Amino acid sequence: PYDGFAQPSLALGNLSSLTSLSLVVNPSMFTEYSFHNLASALKRLPNLVYLHLNLARNEKAIDEHVQKLFSSLKTSTSLRFLDLNLSFQNSLSDSALETLKDSLKELVLLKDLSLDFNGAERFTNKGVESLCDSLQKLQDLCSLALNFGSNQEIDERAVEKMAQTLECLPALKEVGLTLVKCSKLVENGNSLAR
Repeated sequence: PYDGFAQPSLALGNLSSLTSLSLVVNPSMFTEYSFHNLASALKRLPNLVYLHLNLARNEKAIDEHVQKLFSSLKTSTSLRFLDLNLSFQNSLSDSALETLKDSLKELVLLKDLSLDFNGAERFTNKGVESLCDSLQKLQDLCSLALNFGSNQEIDERAVEKMAQTLECLPALKEVGLTLVKCSKLVENGNSLAR
């Protein structure tokens, strides 16, 4: 099967001294094999300090493929900046967040983290709470942006866990939290004002 990302991922994997990588991919050319190839390439980039991946609106971004990608981040222990855009991925579930949680625990040098899951409607309180547990381990984190906009499953329990997590991050200077159009928060909006 055709993989529009096969050659670039092979080249990336051979650049072991690479410290910065920014990828914005065309969803129509990024296949399930692209996820596998990118995950393999990331495992061979031990000096990566800056990583920006924009994989928004990719129909091939199912749990299994995204989990491989997230799992490959475990080896990127030099990362200081991580920006993942997986917005409008309706097929992602809590299992993807579980895998991301396991990788984030290894990235203790992170200073700046941005996770965009806008439109990923299937994440539940359990997945968000699991992610927050790993964020608490990132004691050097200075900037955090989380976007769970348009989510239909999370409610004030997840928001309370996010707030508790923020209190556990002593170096945190900047926070961006997007929860617009989260239907359960809108329905129960008064409870957030407590």
